[in-house]
Amino acid sequence: MNNTTAPNAASAQRRASAQTADAAFVSYVQELCRDRGSRAALRRAGGRPSAEALEAMPYLERCISPDSRPARVEAIYCVAALIAMTWEAPRTPHRDEADTPDEPRDVQQEASGDAPHPNETTEGQETHAPYRSRNLGASLAAAIAKAGYATDSPTYRAAERLLRSAARDDAPGIRDRLPRLVDRFEVTDVDWAQLLDELTWWDQRTIRPGVHWMRSFYRAESAQAPAADTAEPAPTTAD
Repeated sequence: MNNTTAPNAASAQRRASAQTADAAFVSYVQELCRDRGSRAALRRAGGRPSAEALEAMPYLERCISPDSRPARVEAIYCVAALIAMTWEAPRTPHRDEADTPDEPRDVQQEASGDAPHPNETTEGQETHAPYRSRNLGASLAAAIAKAGYATDSPTYRAAERLLRSAARDDAPGIRDRLPRLVDRFEVTDVDWAQLLDELTWWDQRTIRPGVHWMRSFYRAESAQAPAADTAEPAPTTAD
């Protein structure tokens, strides 16, 4: 057996487990948001360090294992606040919004300390999921296109500036900036589980996710722009 097979399989298993935990947490927060009071408490965590988000603690601390990395804790609070900020009631709600949401037991267990986020190997090396194109940059581009803003509009230029700043930000800076970005441009169609992973490992990656956001933002216009990466014709040889 190849010596690299077992480590690669273990790494893939950790990534799959992490993605399951992230998705479970997102589902848990979205269920909480059905209740107006819970949603308001989570919204107030936006742009704040977790230690100052006292109203959100009863809902989020149960999702954090004792050995969670500080960056993971801050990412959980940030993403929960963003979900609450952008949450929209389902078209056909299955119960009155004023009711306290019943947390699905399996989702709550997966999102809690019983299923900690396994994004570190025993050597402490990052094993995050591969870069995916549906990130916040793509979501921002979709929101701007939906609103009908042209690429030469002040709103579009403002989005560009915020993305450039995001690409340079450290983890605390981006957590502070995201609520304003999401609110200003009404960004709603977001892969929250992916964002949670990105924020958890923001300062540990060689290329920060903000750079990928910029790429996705501009590539969203590729359908209207001429392609520049088509295969070049083979050079002709002289007879």
